[in-house]
Amino acid sequence: MLTRILLGINASSNATFSSAAITSLSHKIIDVVGGRLEDMVQETVMKAMAEMSHTYFPKVKPNLDNNALDISTIIIQPSRLLQLRAFLKNPSAQFTCPEQAILLELMLQRRQSVLAILGTGTGKTLIILMQASLQKDLVTIVVLPLSALHDDFKRRAAELQVSYSQWSPKGKFNINVSVISVSIEHLGFPEFIRCVNCSSYFLCILTPSSRSDFFQSLNIIVA
Repeated sequence: MLTRILLGINASSNATFSSAAITSLSHKIIDVVGGRLEDMVQETVMKAMAEMSHTYFPKVKPNLDNNALDISTIIIQPSRLLQLRAFLKNPSAQFTCPEQAILLELMLQRRQSVLAILGTGTGKTLIILMQASLQKDLVTIVVLPLSALHDDFKRRAAELQVSYSQWSPKGKFNINVSVISVSIEHLGFPEFIRCVNCSSYFLCILTPSSRSDFFQSLNIIVA
């Protein structure tokens, strides 16, 4: 295309060109060359990334066949389904997946710490709010990594009629609720620590934005 543009100029001619014509021609050349350069750079980067991925992130064969994996040996009480239906006020409600029911069972047993990794849309928020409504002797503290999640959590709590308050160093706060949400950056505030020490609590770290955020939360809490 660049050749076709340049062929429009008669090199042997003594004709002069206006500044507008020169500017137009310059723009055409820049568009052609710039577009091709961008394609070449993108292609080179993609090839380099592919080579690096094979070097630094080799494929690892699984240790076990997926069909041989034992998902869980946790026995779920039959009453959990009845509690779910009562909580949702829906006589035909079901758990979205076995892992959701297992998570609820472990949270209500309170025998050990639980690390649950569930996909988007599997009902993590629902289970947190449900166990909070069932464990009335505890205040459930939910650590949220993003400020936008507080509004969504507040909306869900209101829909399910679970008392909720967000802790903020500058805002109003109600300790007499079932669920308290707090941002990661506020976990170490002395005011928040004093608030937590005033009551028995059940801790949930919901959807951390990164692995570092998750361990940051744990370090603050343990300290």
